[in-house]
Amino acid sequence: MYTEKMQGVRISLPKDMFPYRPFVAPEGKGVTVNDNIEYPFDFDEVFGENYFLMPNFFTKGNFGQSVRYVDDVKNMFGKDIKIELKEPGKAEMTITQMGEFATVKRKEWAFQEEYRFVLCAIPSIPHEGRSFEESGFSREFSSSHIQAVLDGKYPPMNYIDVNLGESLQDVVVTLGPLCDRSSEIVVRALLEKFVNTVEIKHSELAGTIRKPVR
Repeated sequence: MYTEKMQGVRISLPKDMFPYRPFVAPEGKGVTVNDNIEYPFDFDEVFGENYFLMPNFFTKGNFGQSVRYVDDVKNMFGKDIKIELKEPGKAEMTITQMGEFATVKRKEWAFQEEYRFVLCAIPSIPHEGRSFEESGFSREFSSSHIQAVLDGKYPPMNYIDVNLGESLQDVVVTLGPLCDRSSEIVVRALLEKFVNTVEIKHSELAGTIRKPVR
């Protein structure tokens, strides 16, 4: 409970913690954006220098959901992604069940009761100074993604930051049942440094659990 020694903390955030905002494409990029499209990322975050974020994964309703626990994970993944070779140098990639992709684990892990936020980042060719209206570039851009999947290549970065906006101001921190006064002081000092307003709660089990003597 909040680490092995019950001295850690639980951090609670609002369910809709990532602020969605209108997605705007820069002029001259040749990208048409439908009205009322909102993403938790800006254009340069979706179309990275050497990666591309597939928007289907972070539309509202897909980005953030409970993990499902099944008997055969491999079989489900095989159904989710299909690549069909049309002709030499041309292929078509289809990803189905966007809402379930990467939110499936074997039943042995069901005790974890996980909730995941899933992004799909694919290695991409540079697009700086180029436009998707440029002859052949759109096809070249898409083909690079399919080739990366076929070759088993990963994006060059280890993580992607997602802006939390004002959600950190609504954080609720619950102290572990065996969290002592000195640890509480450290927690409060850290929160005061990074967060303007925060609610700190003591565990309902505080004072009811004996600390083992080793």
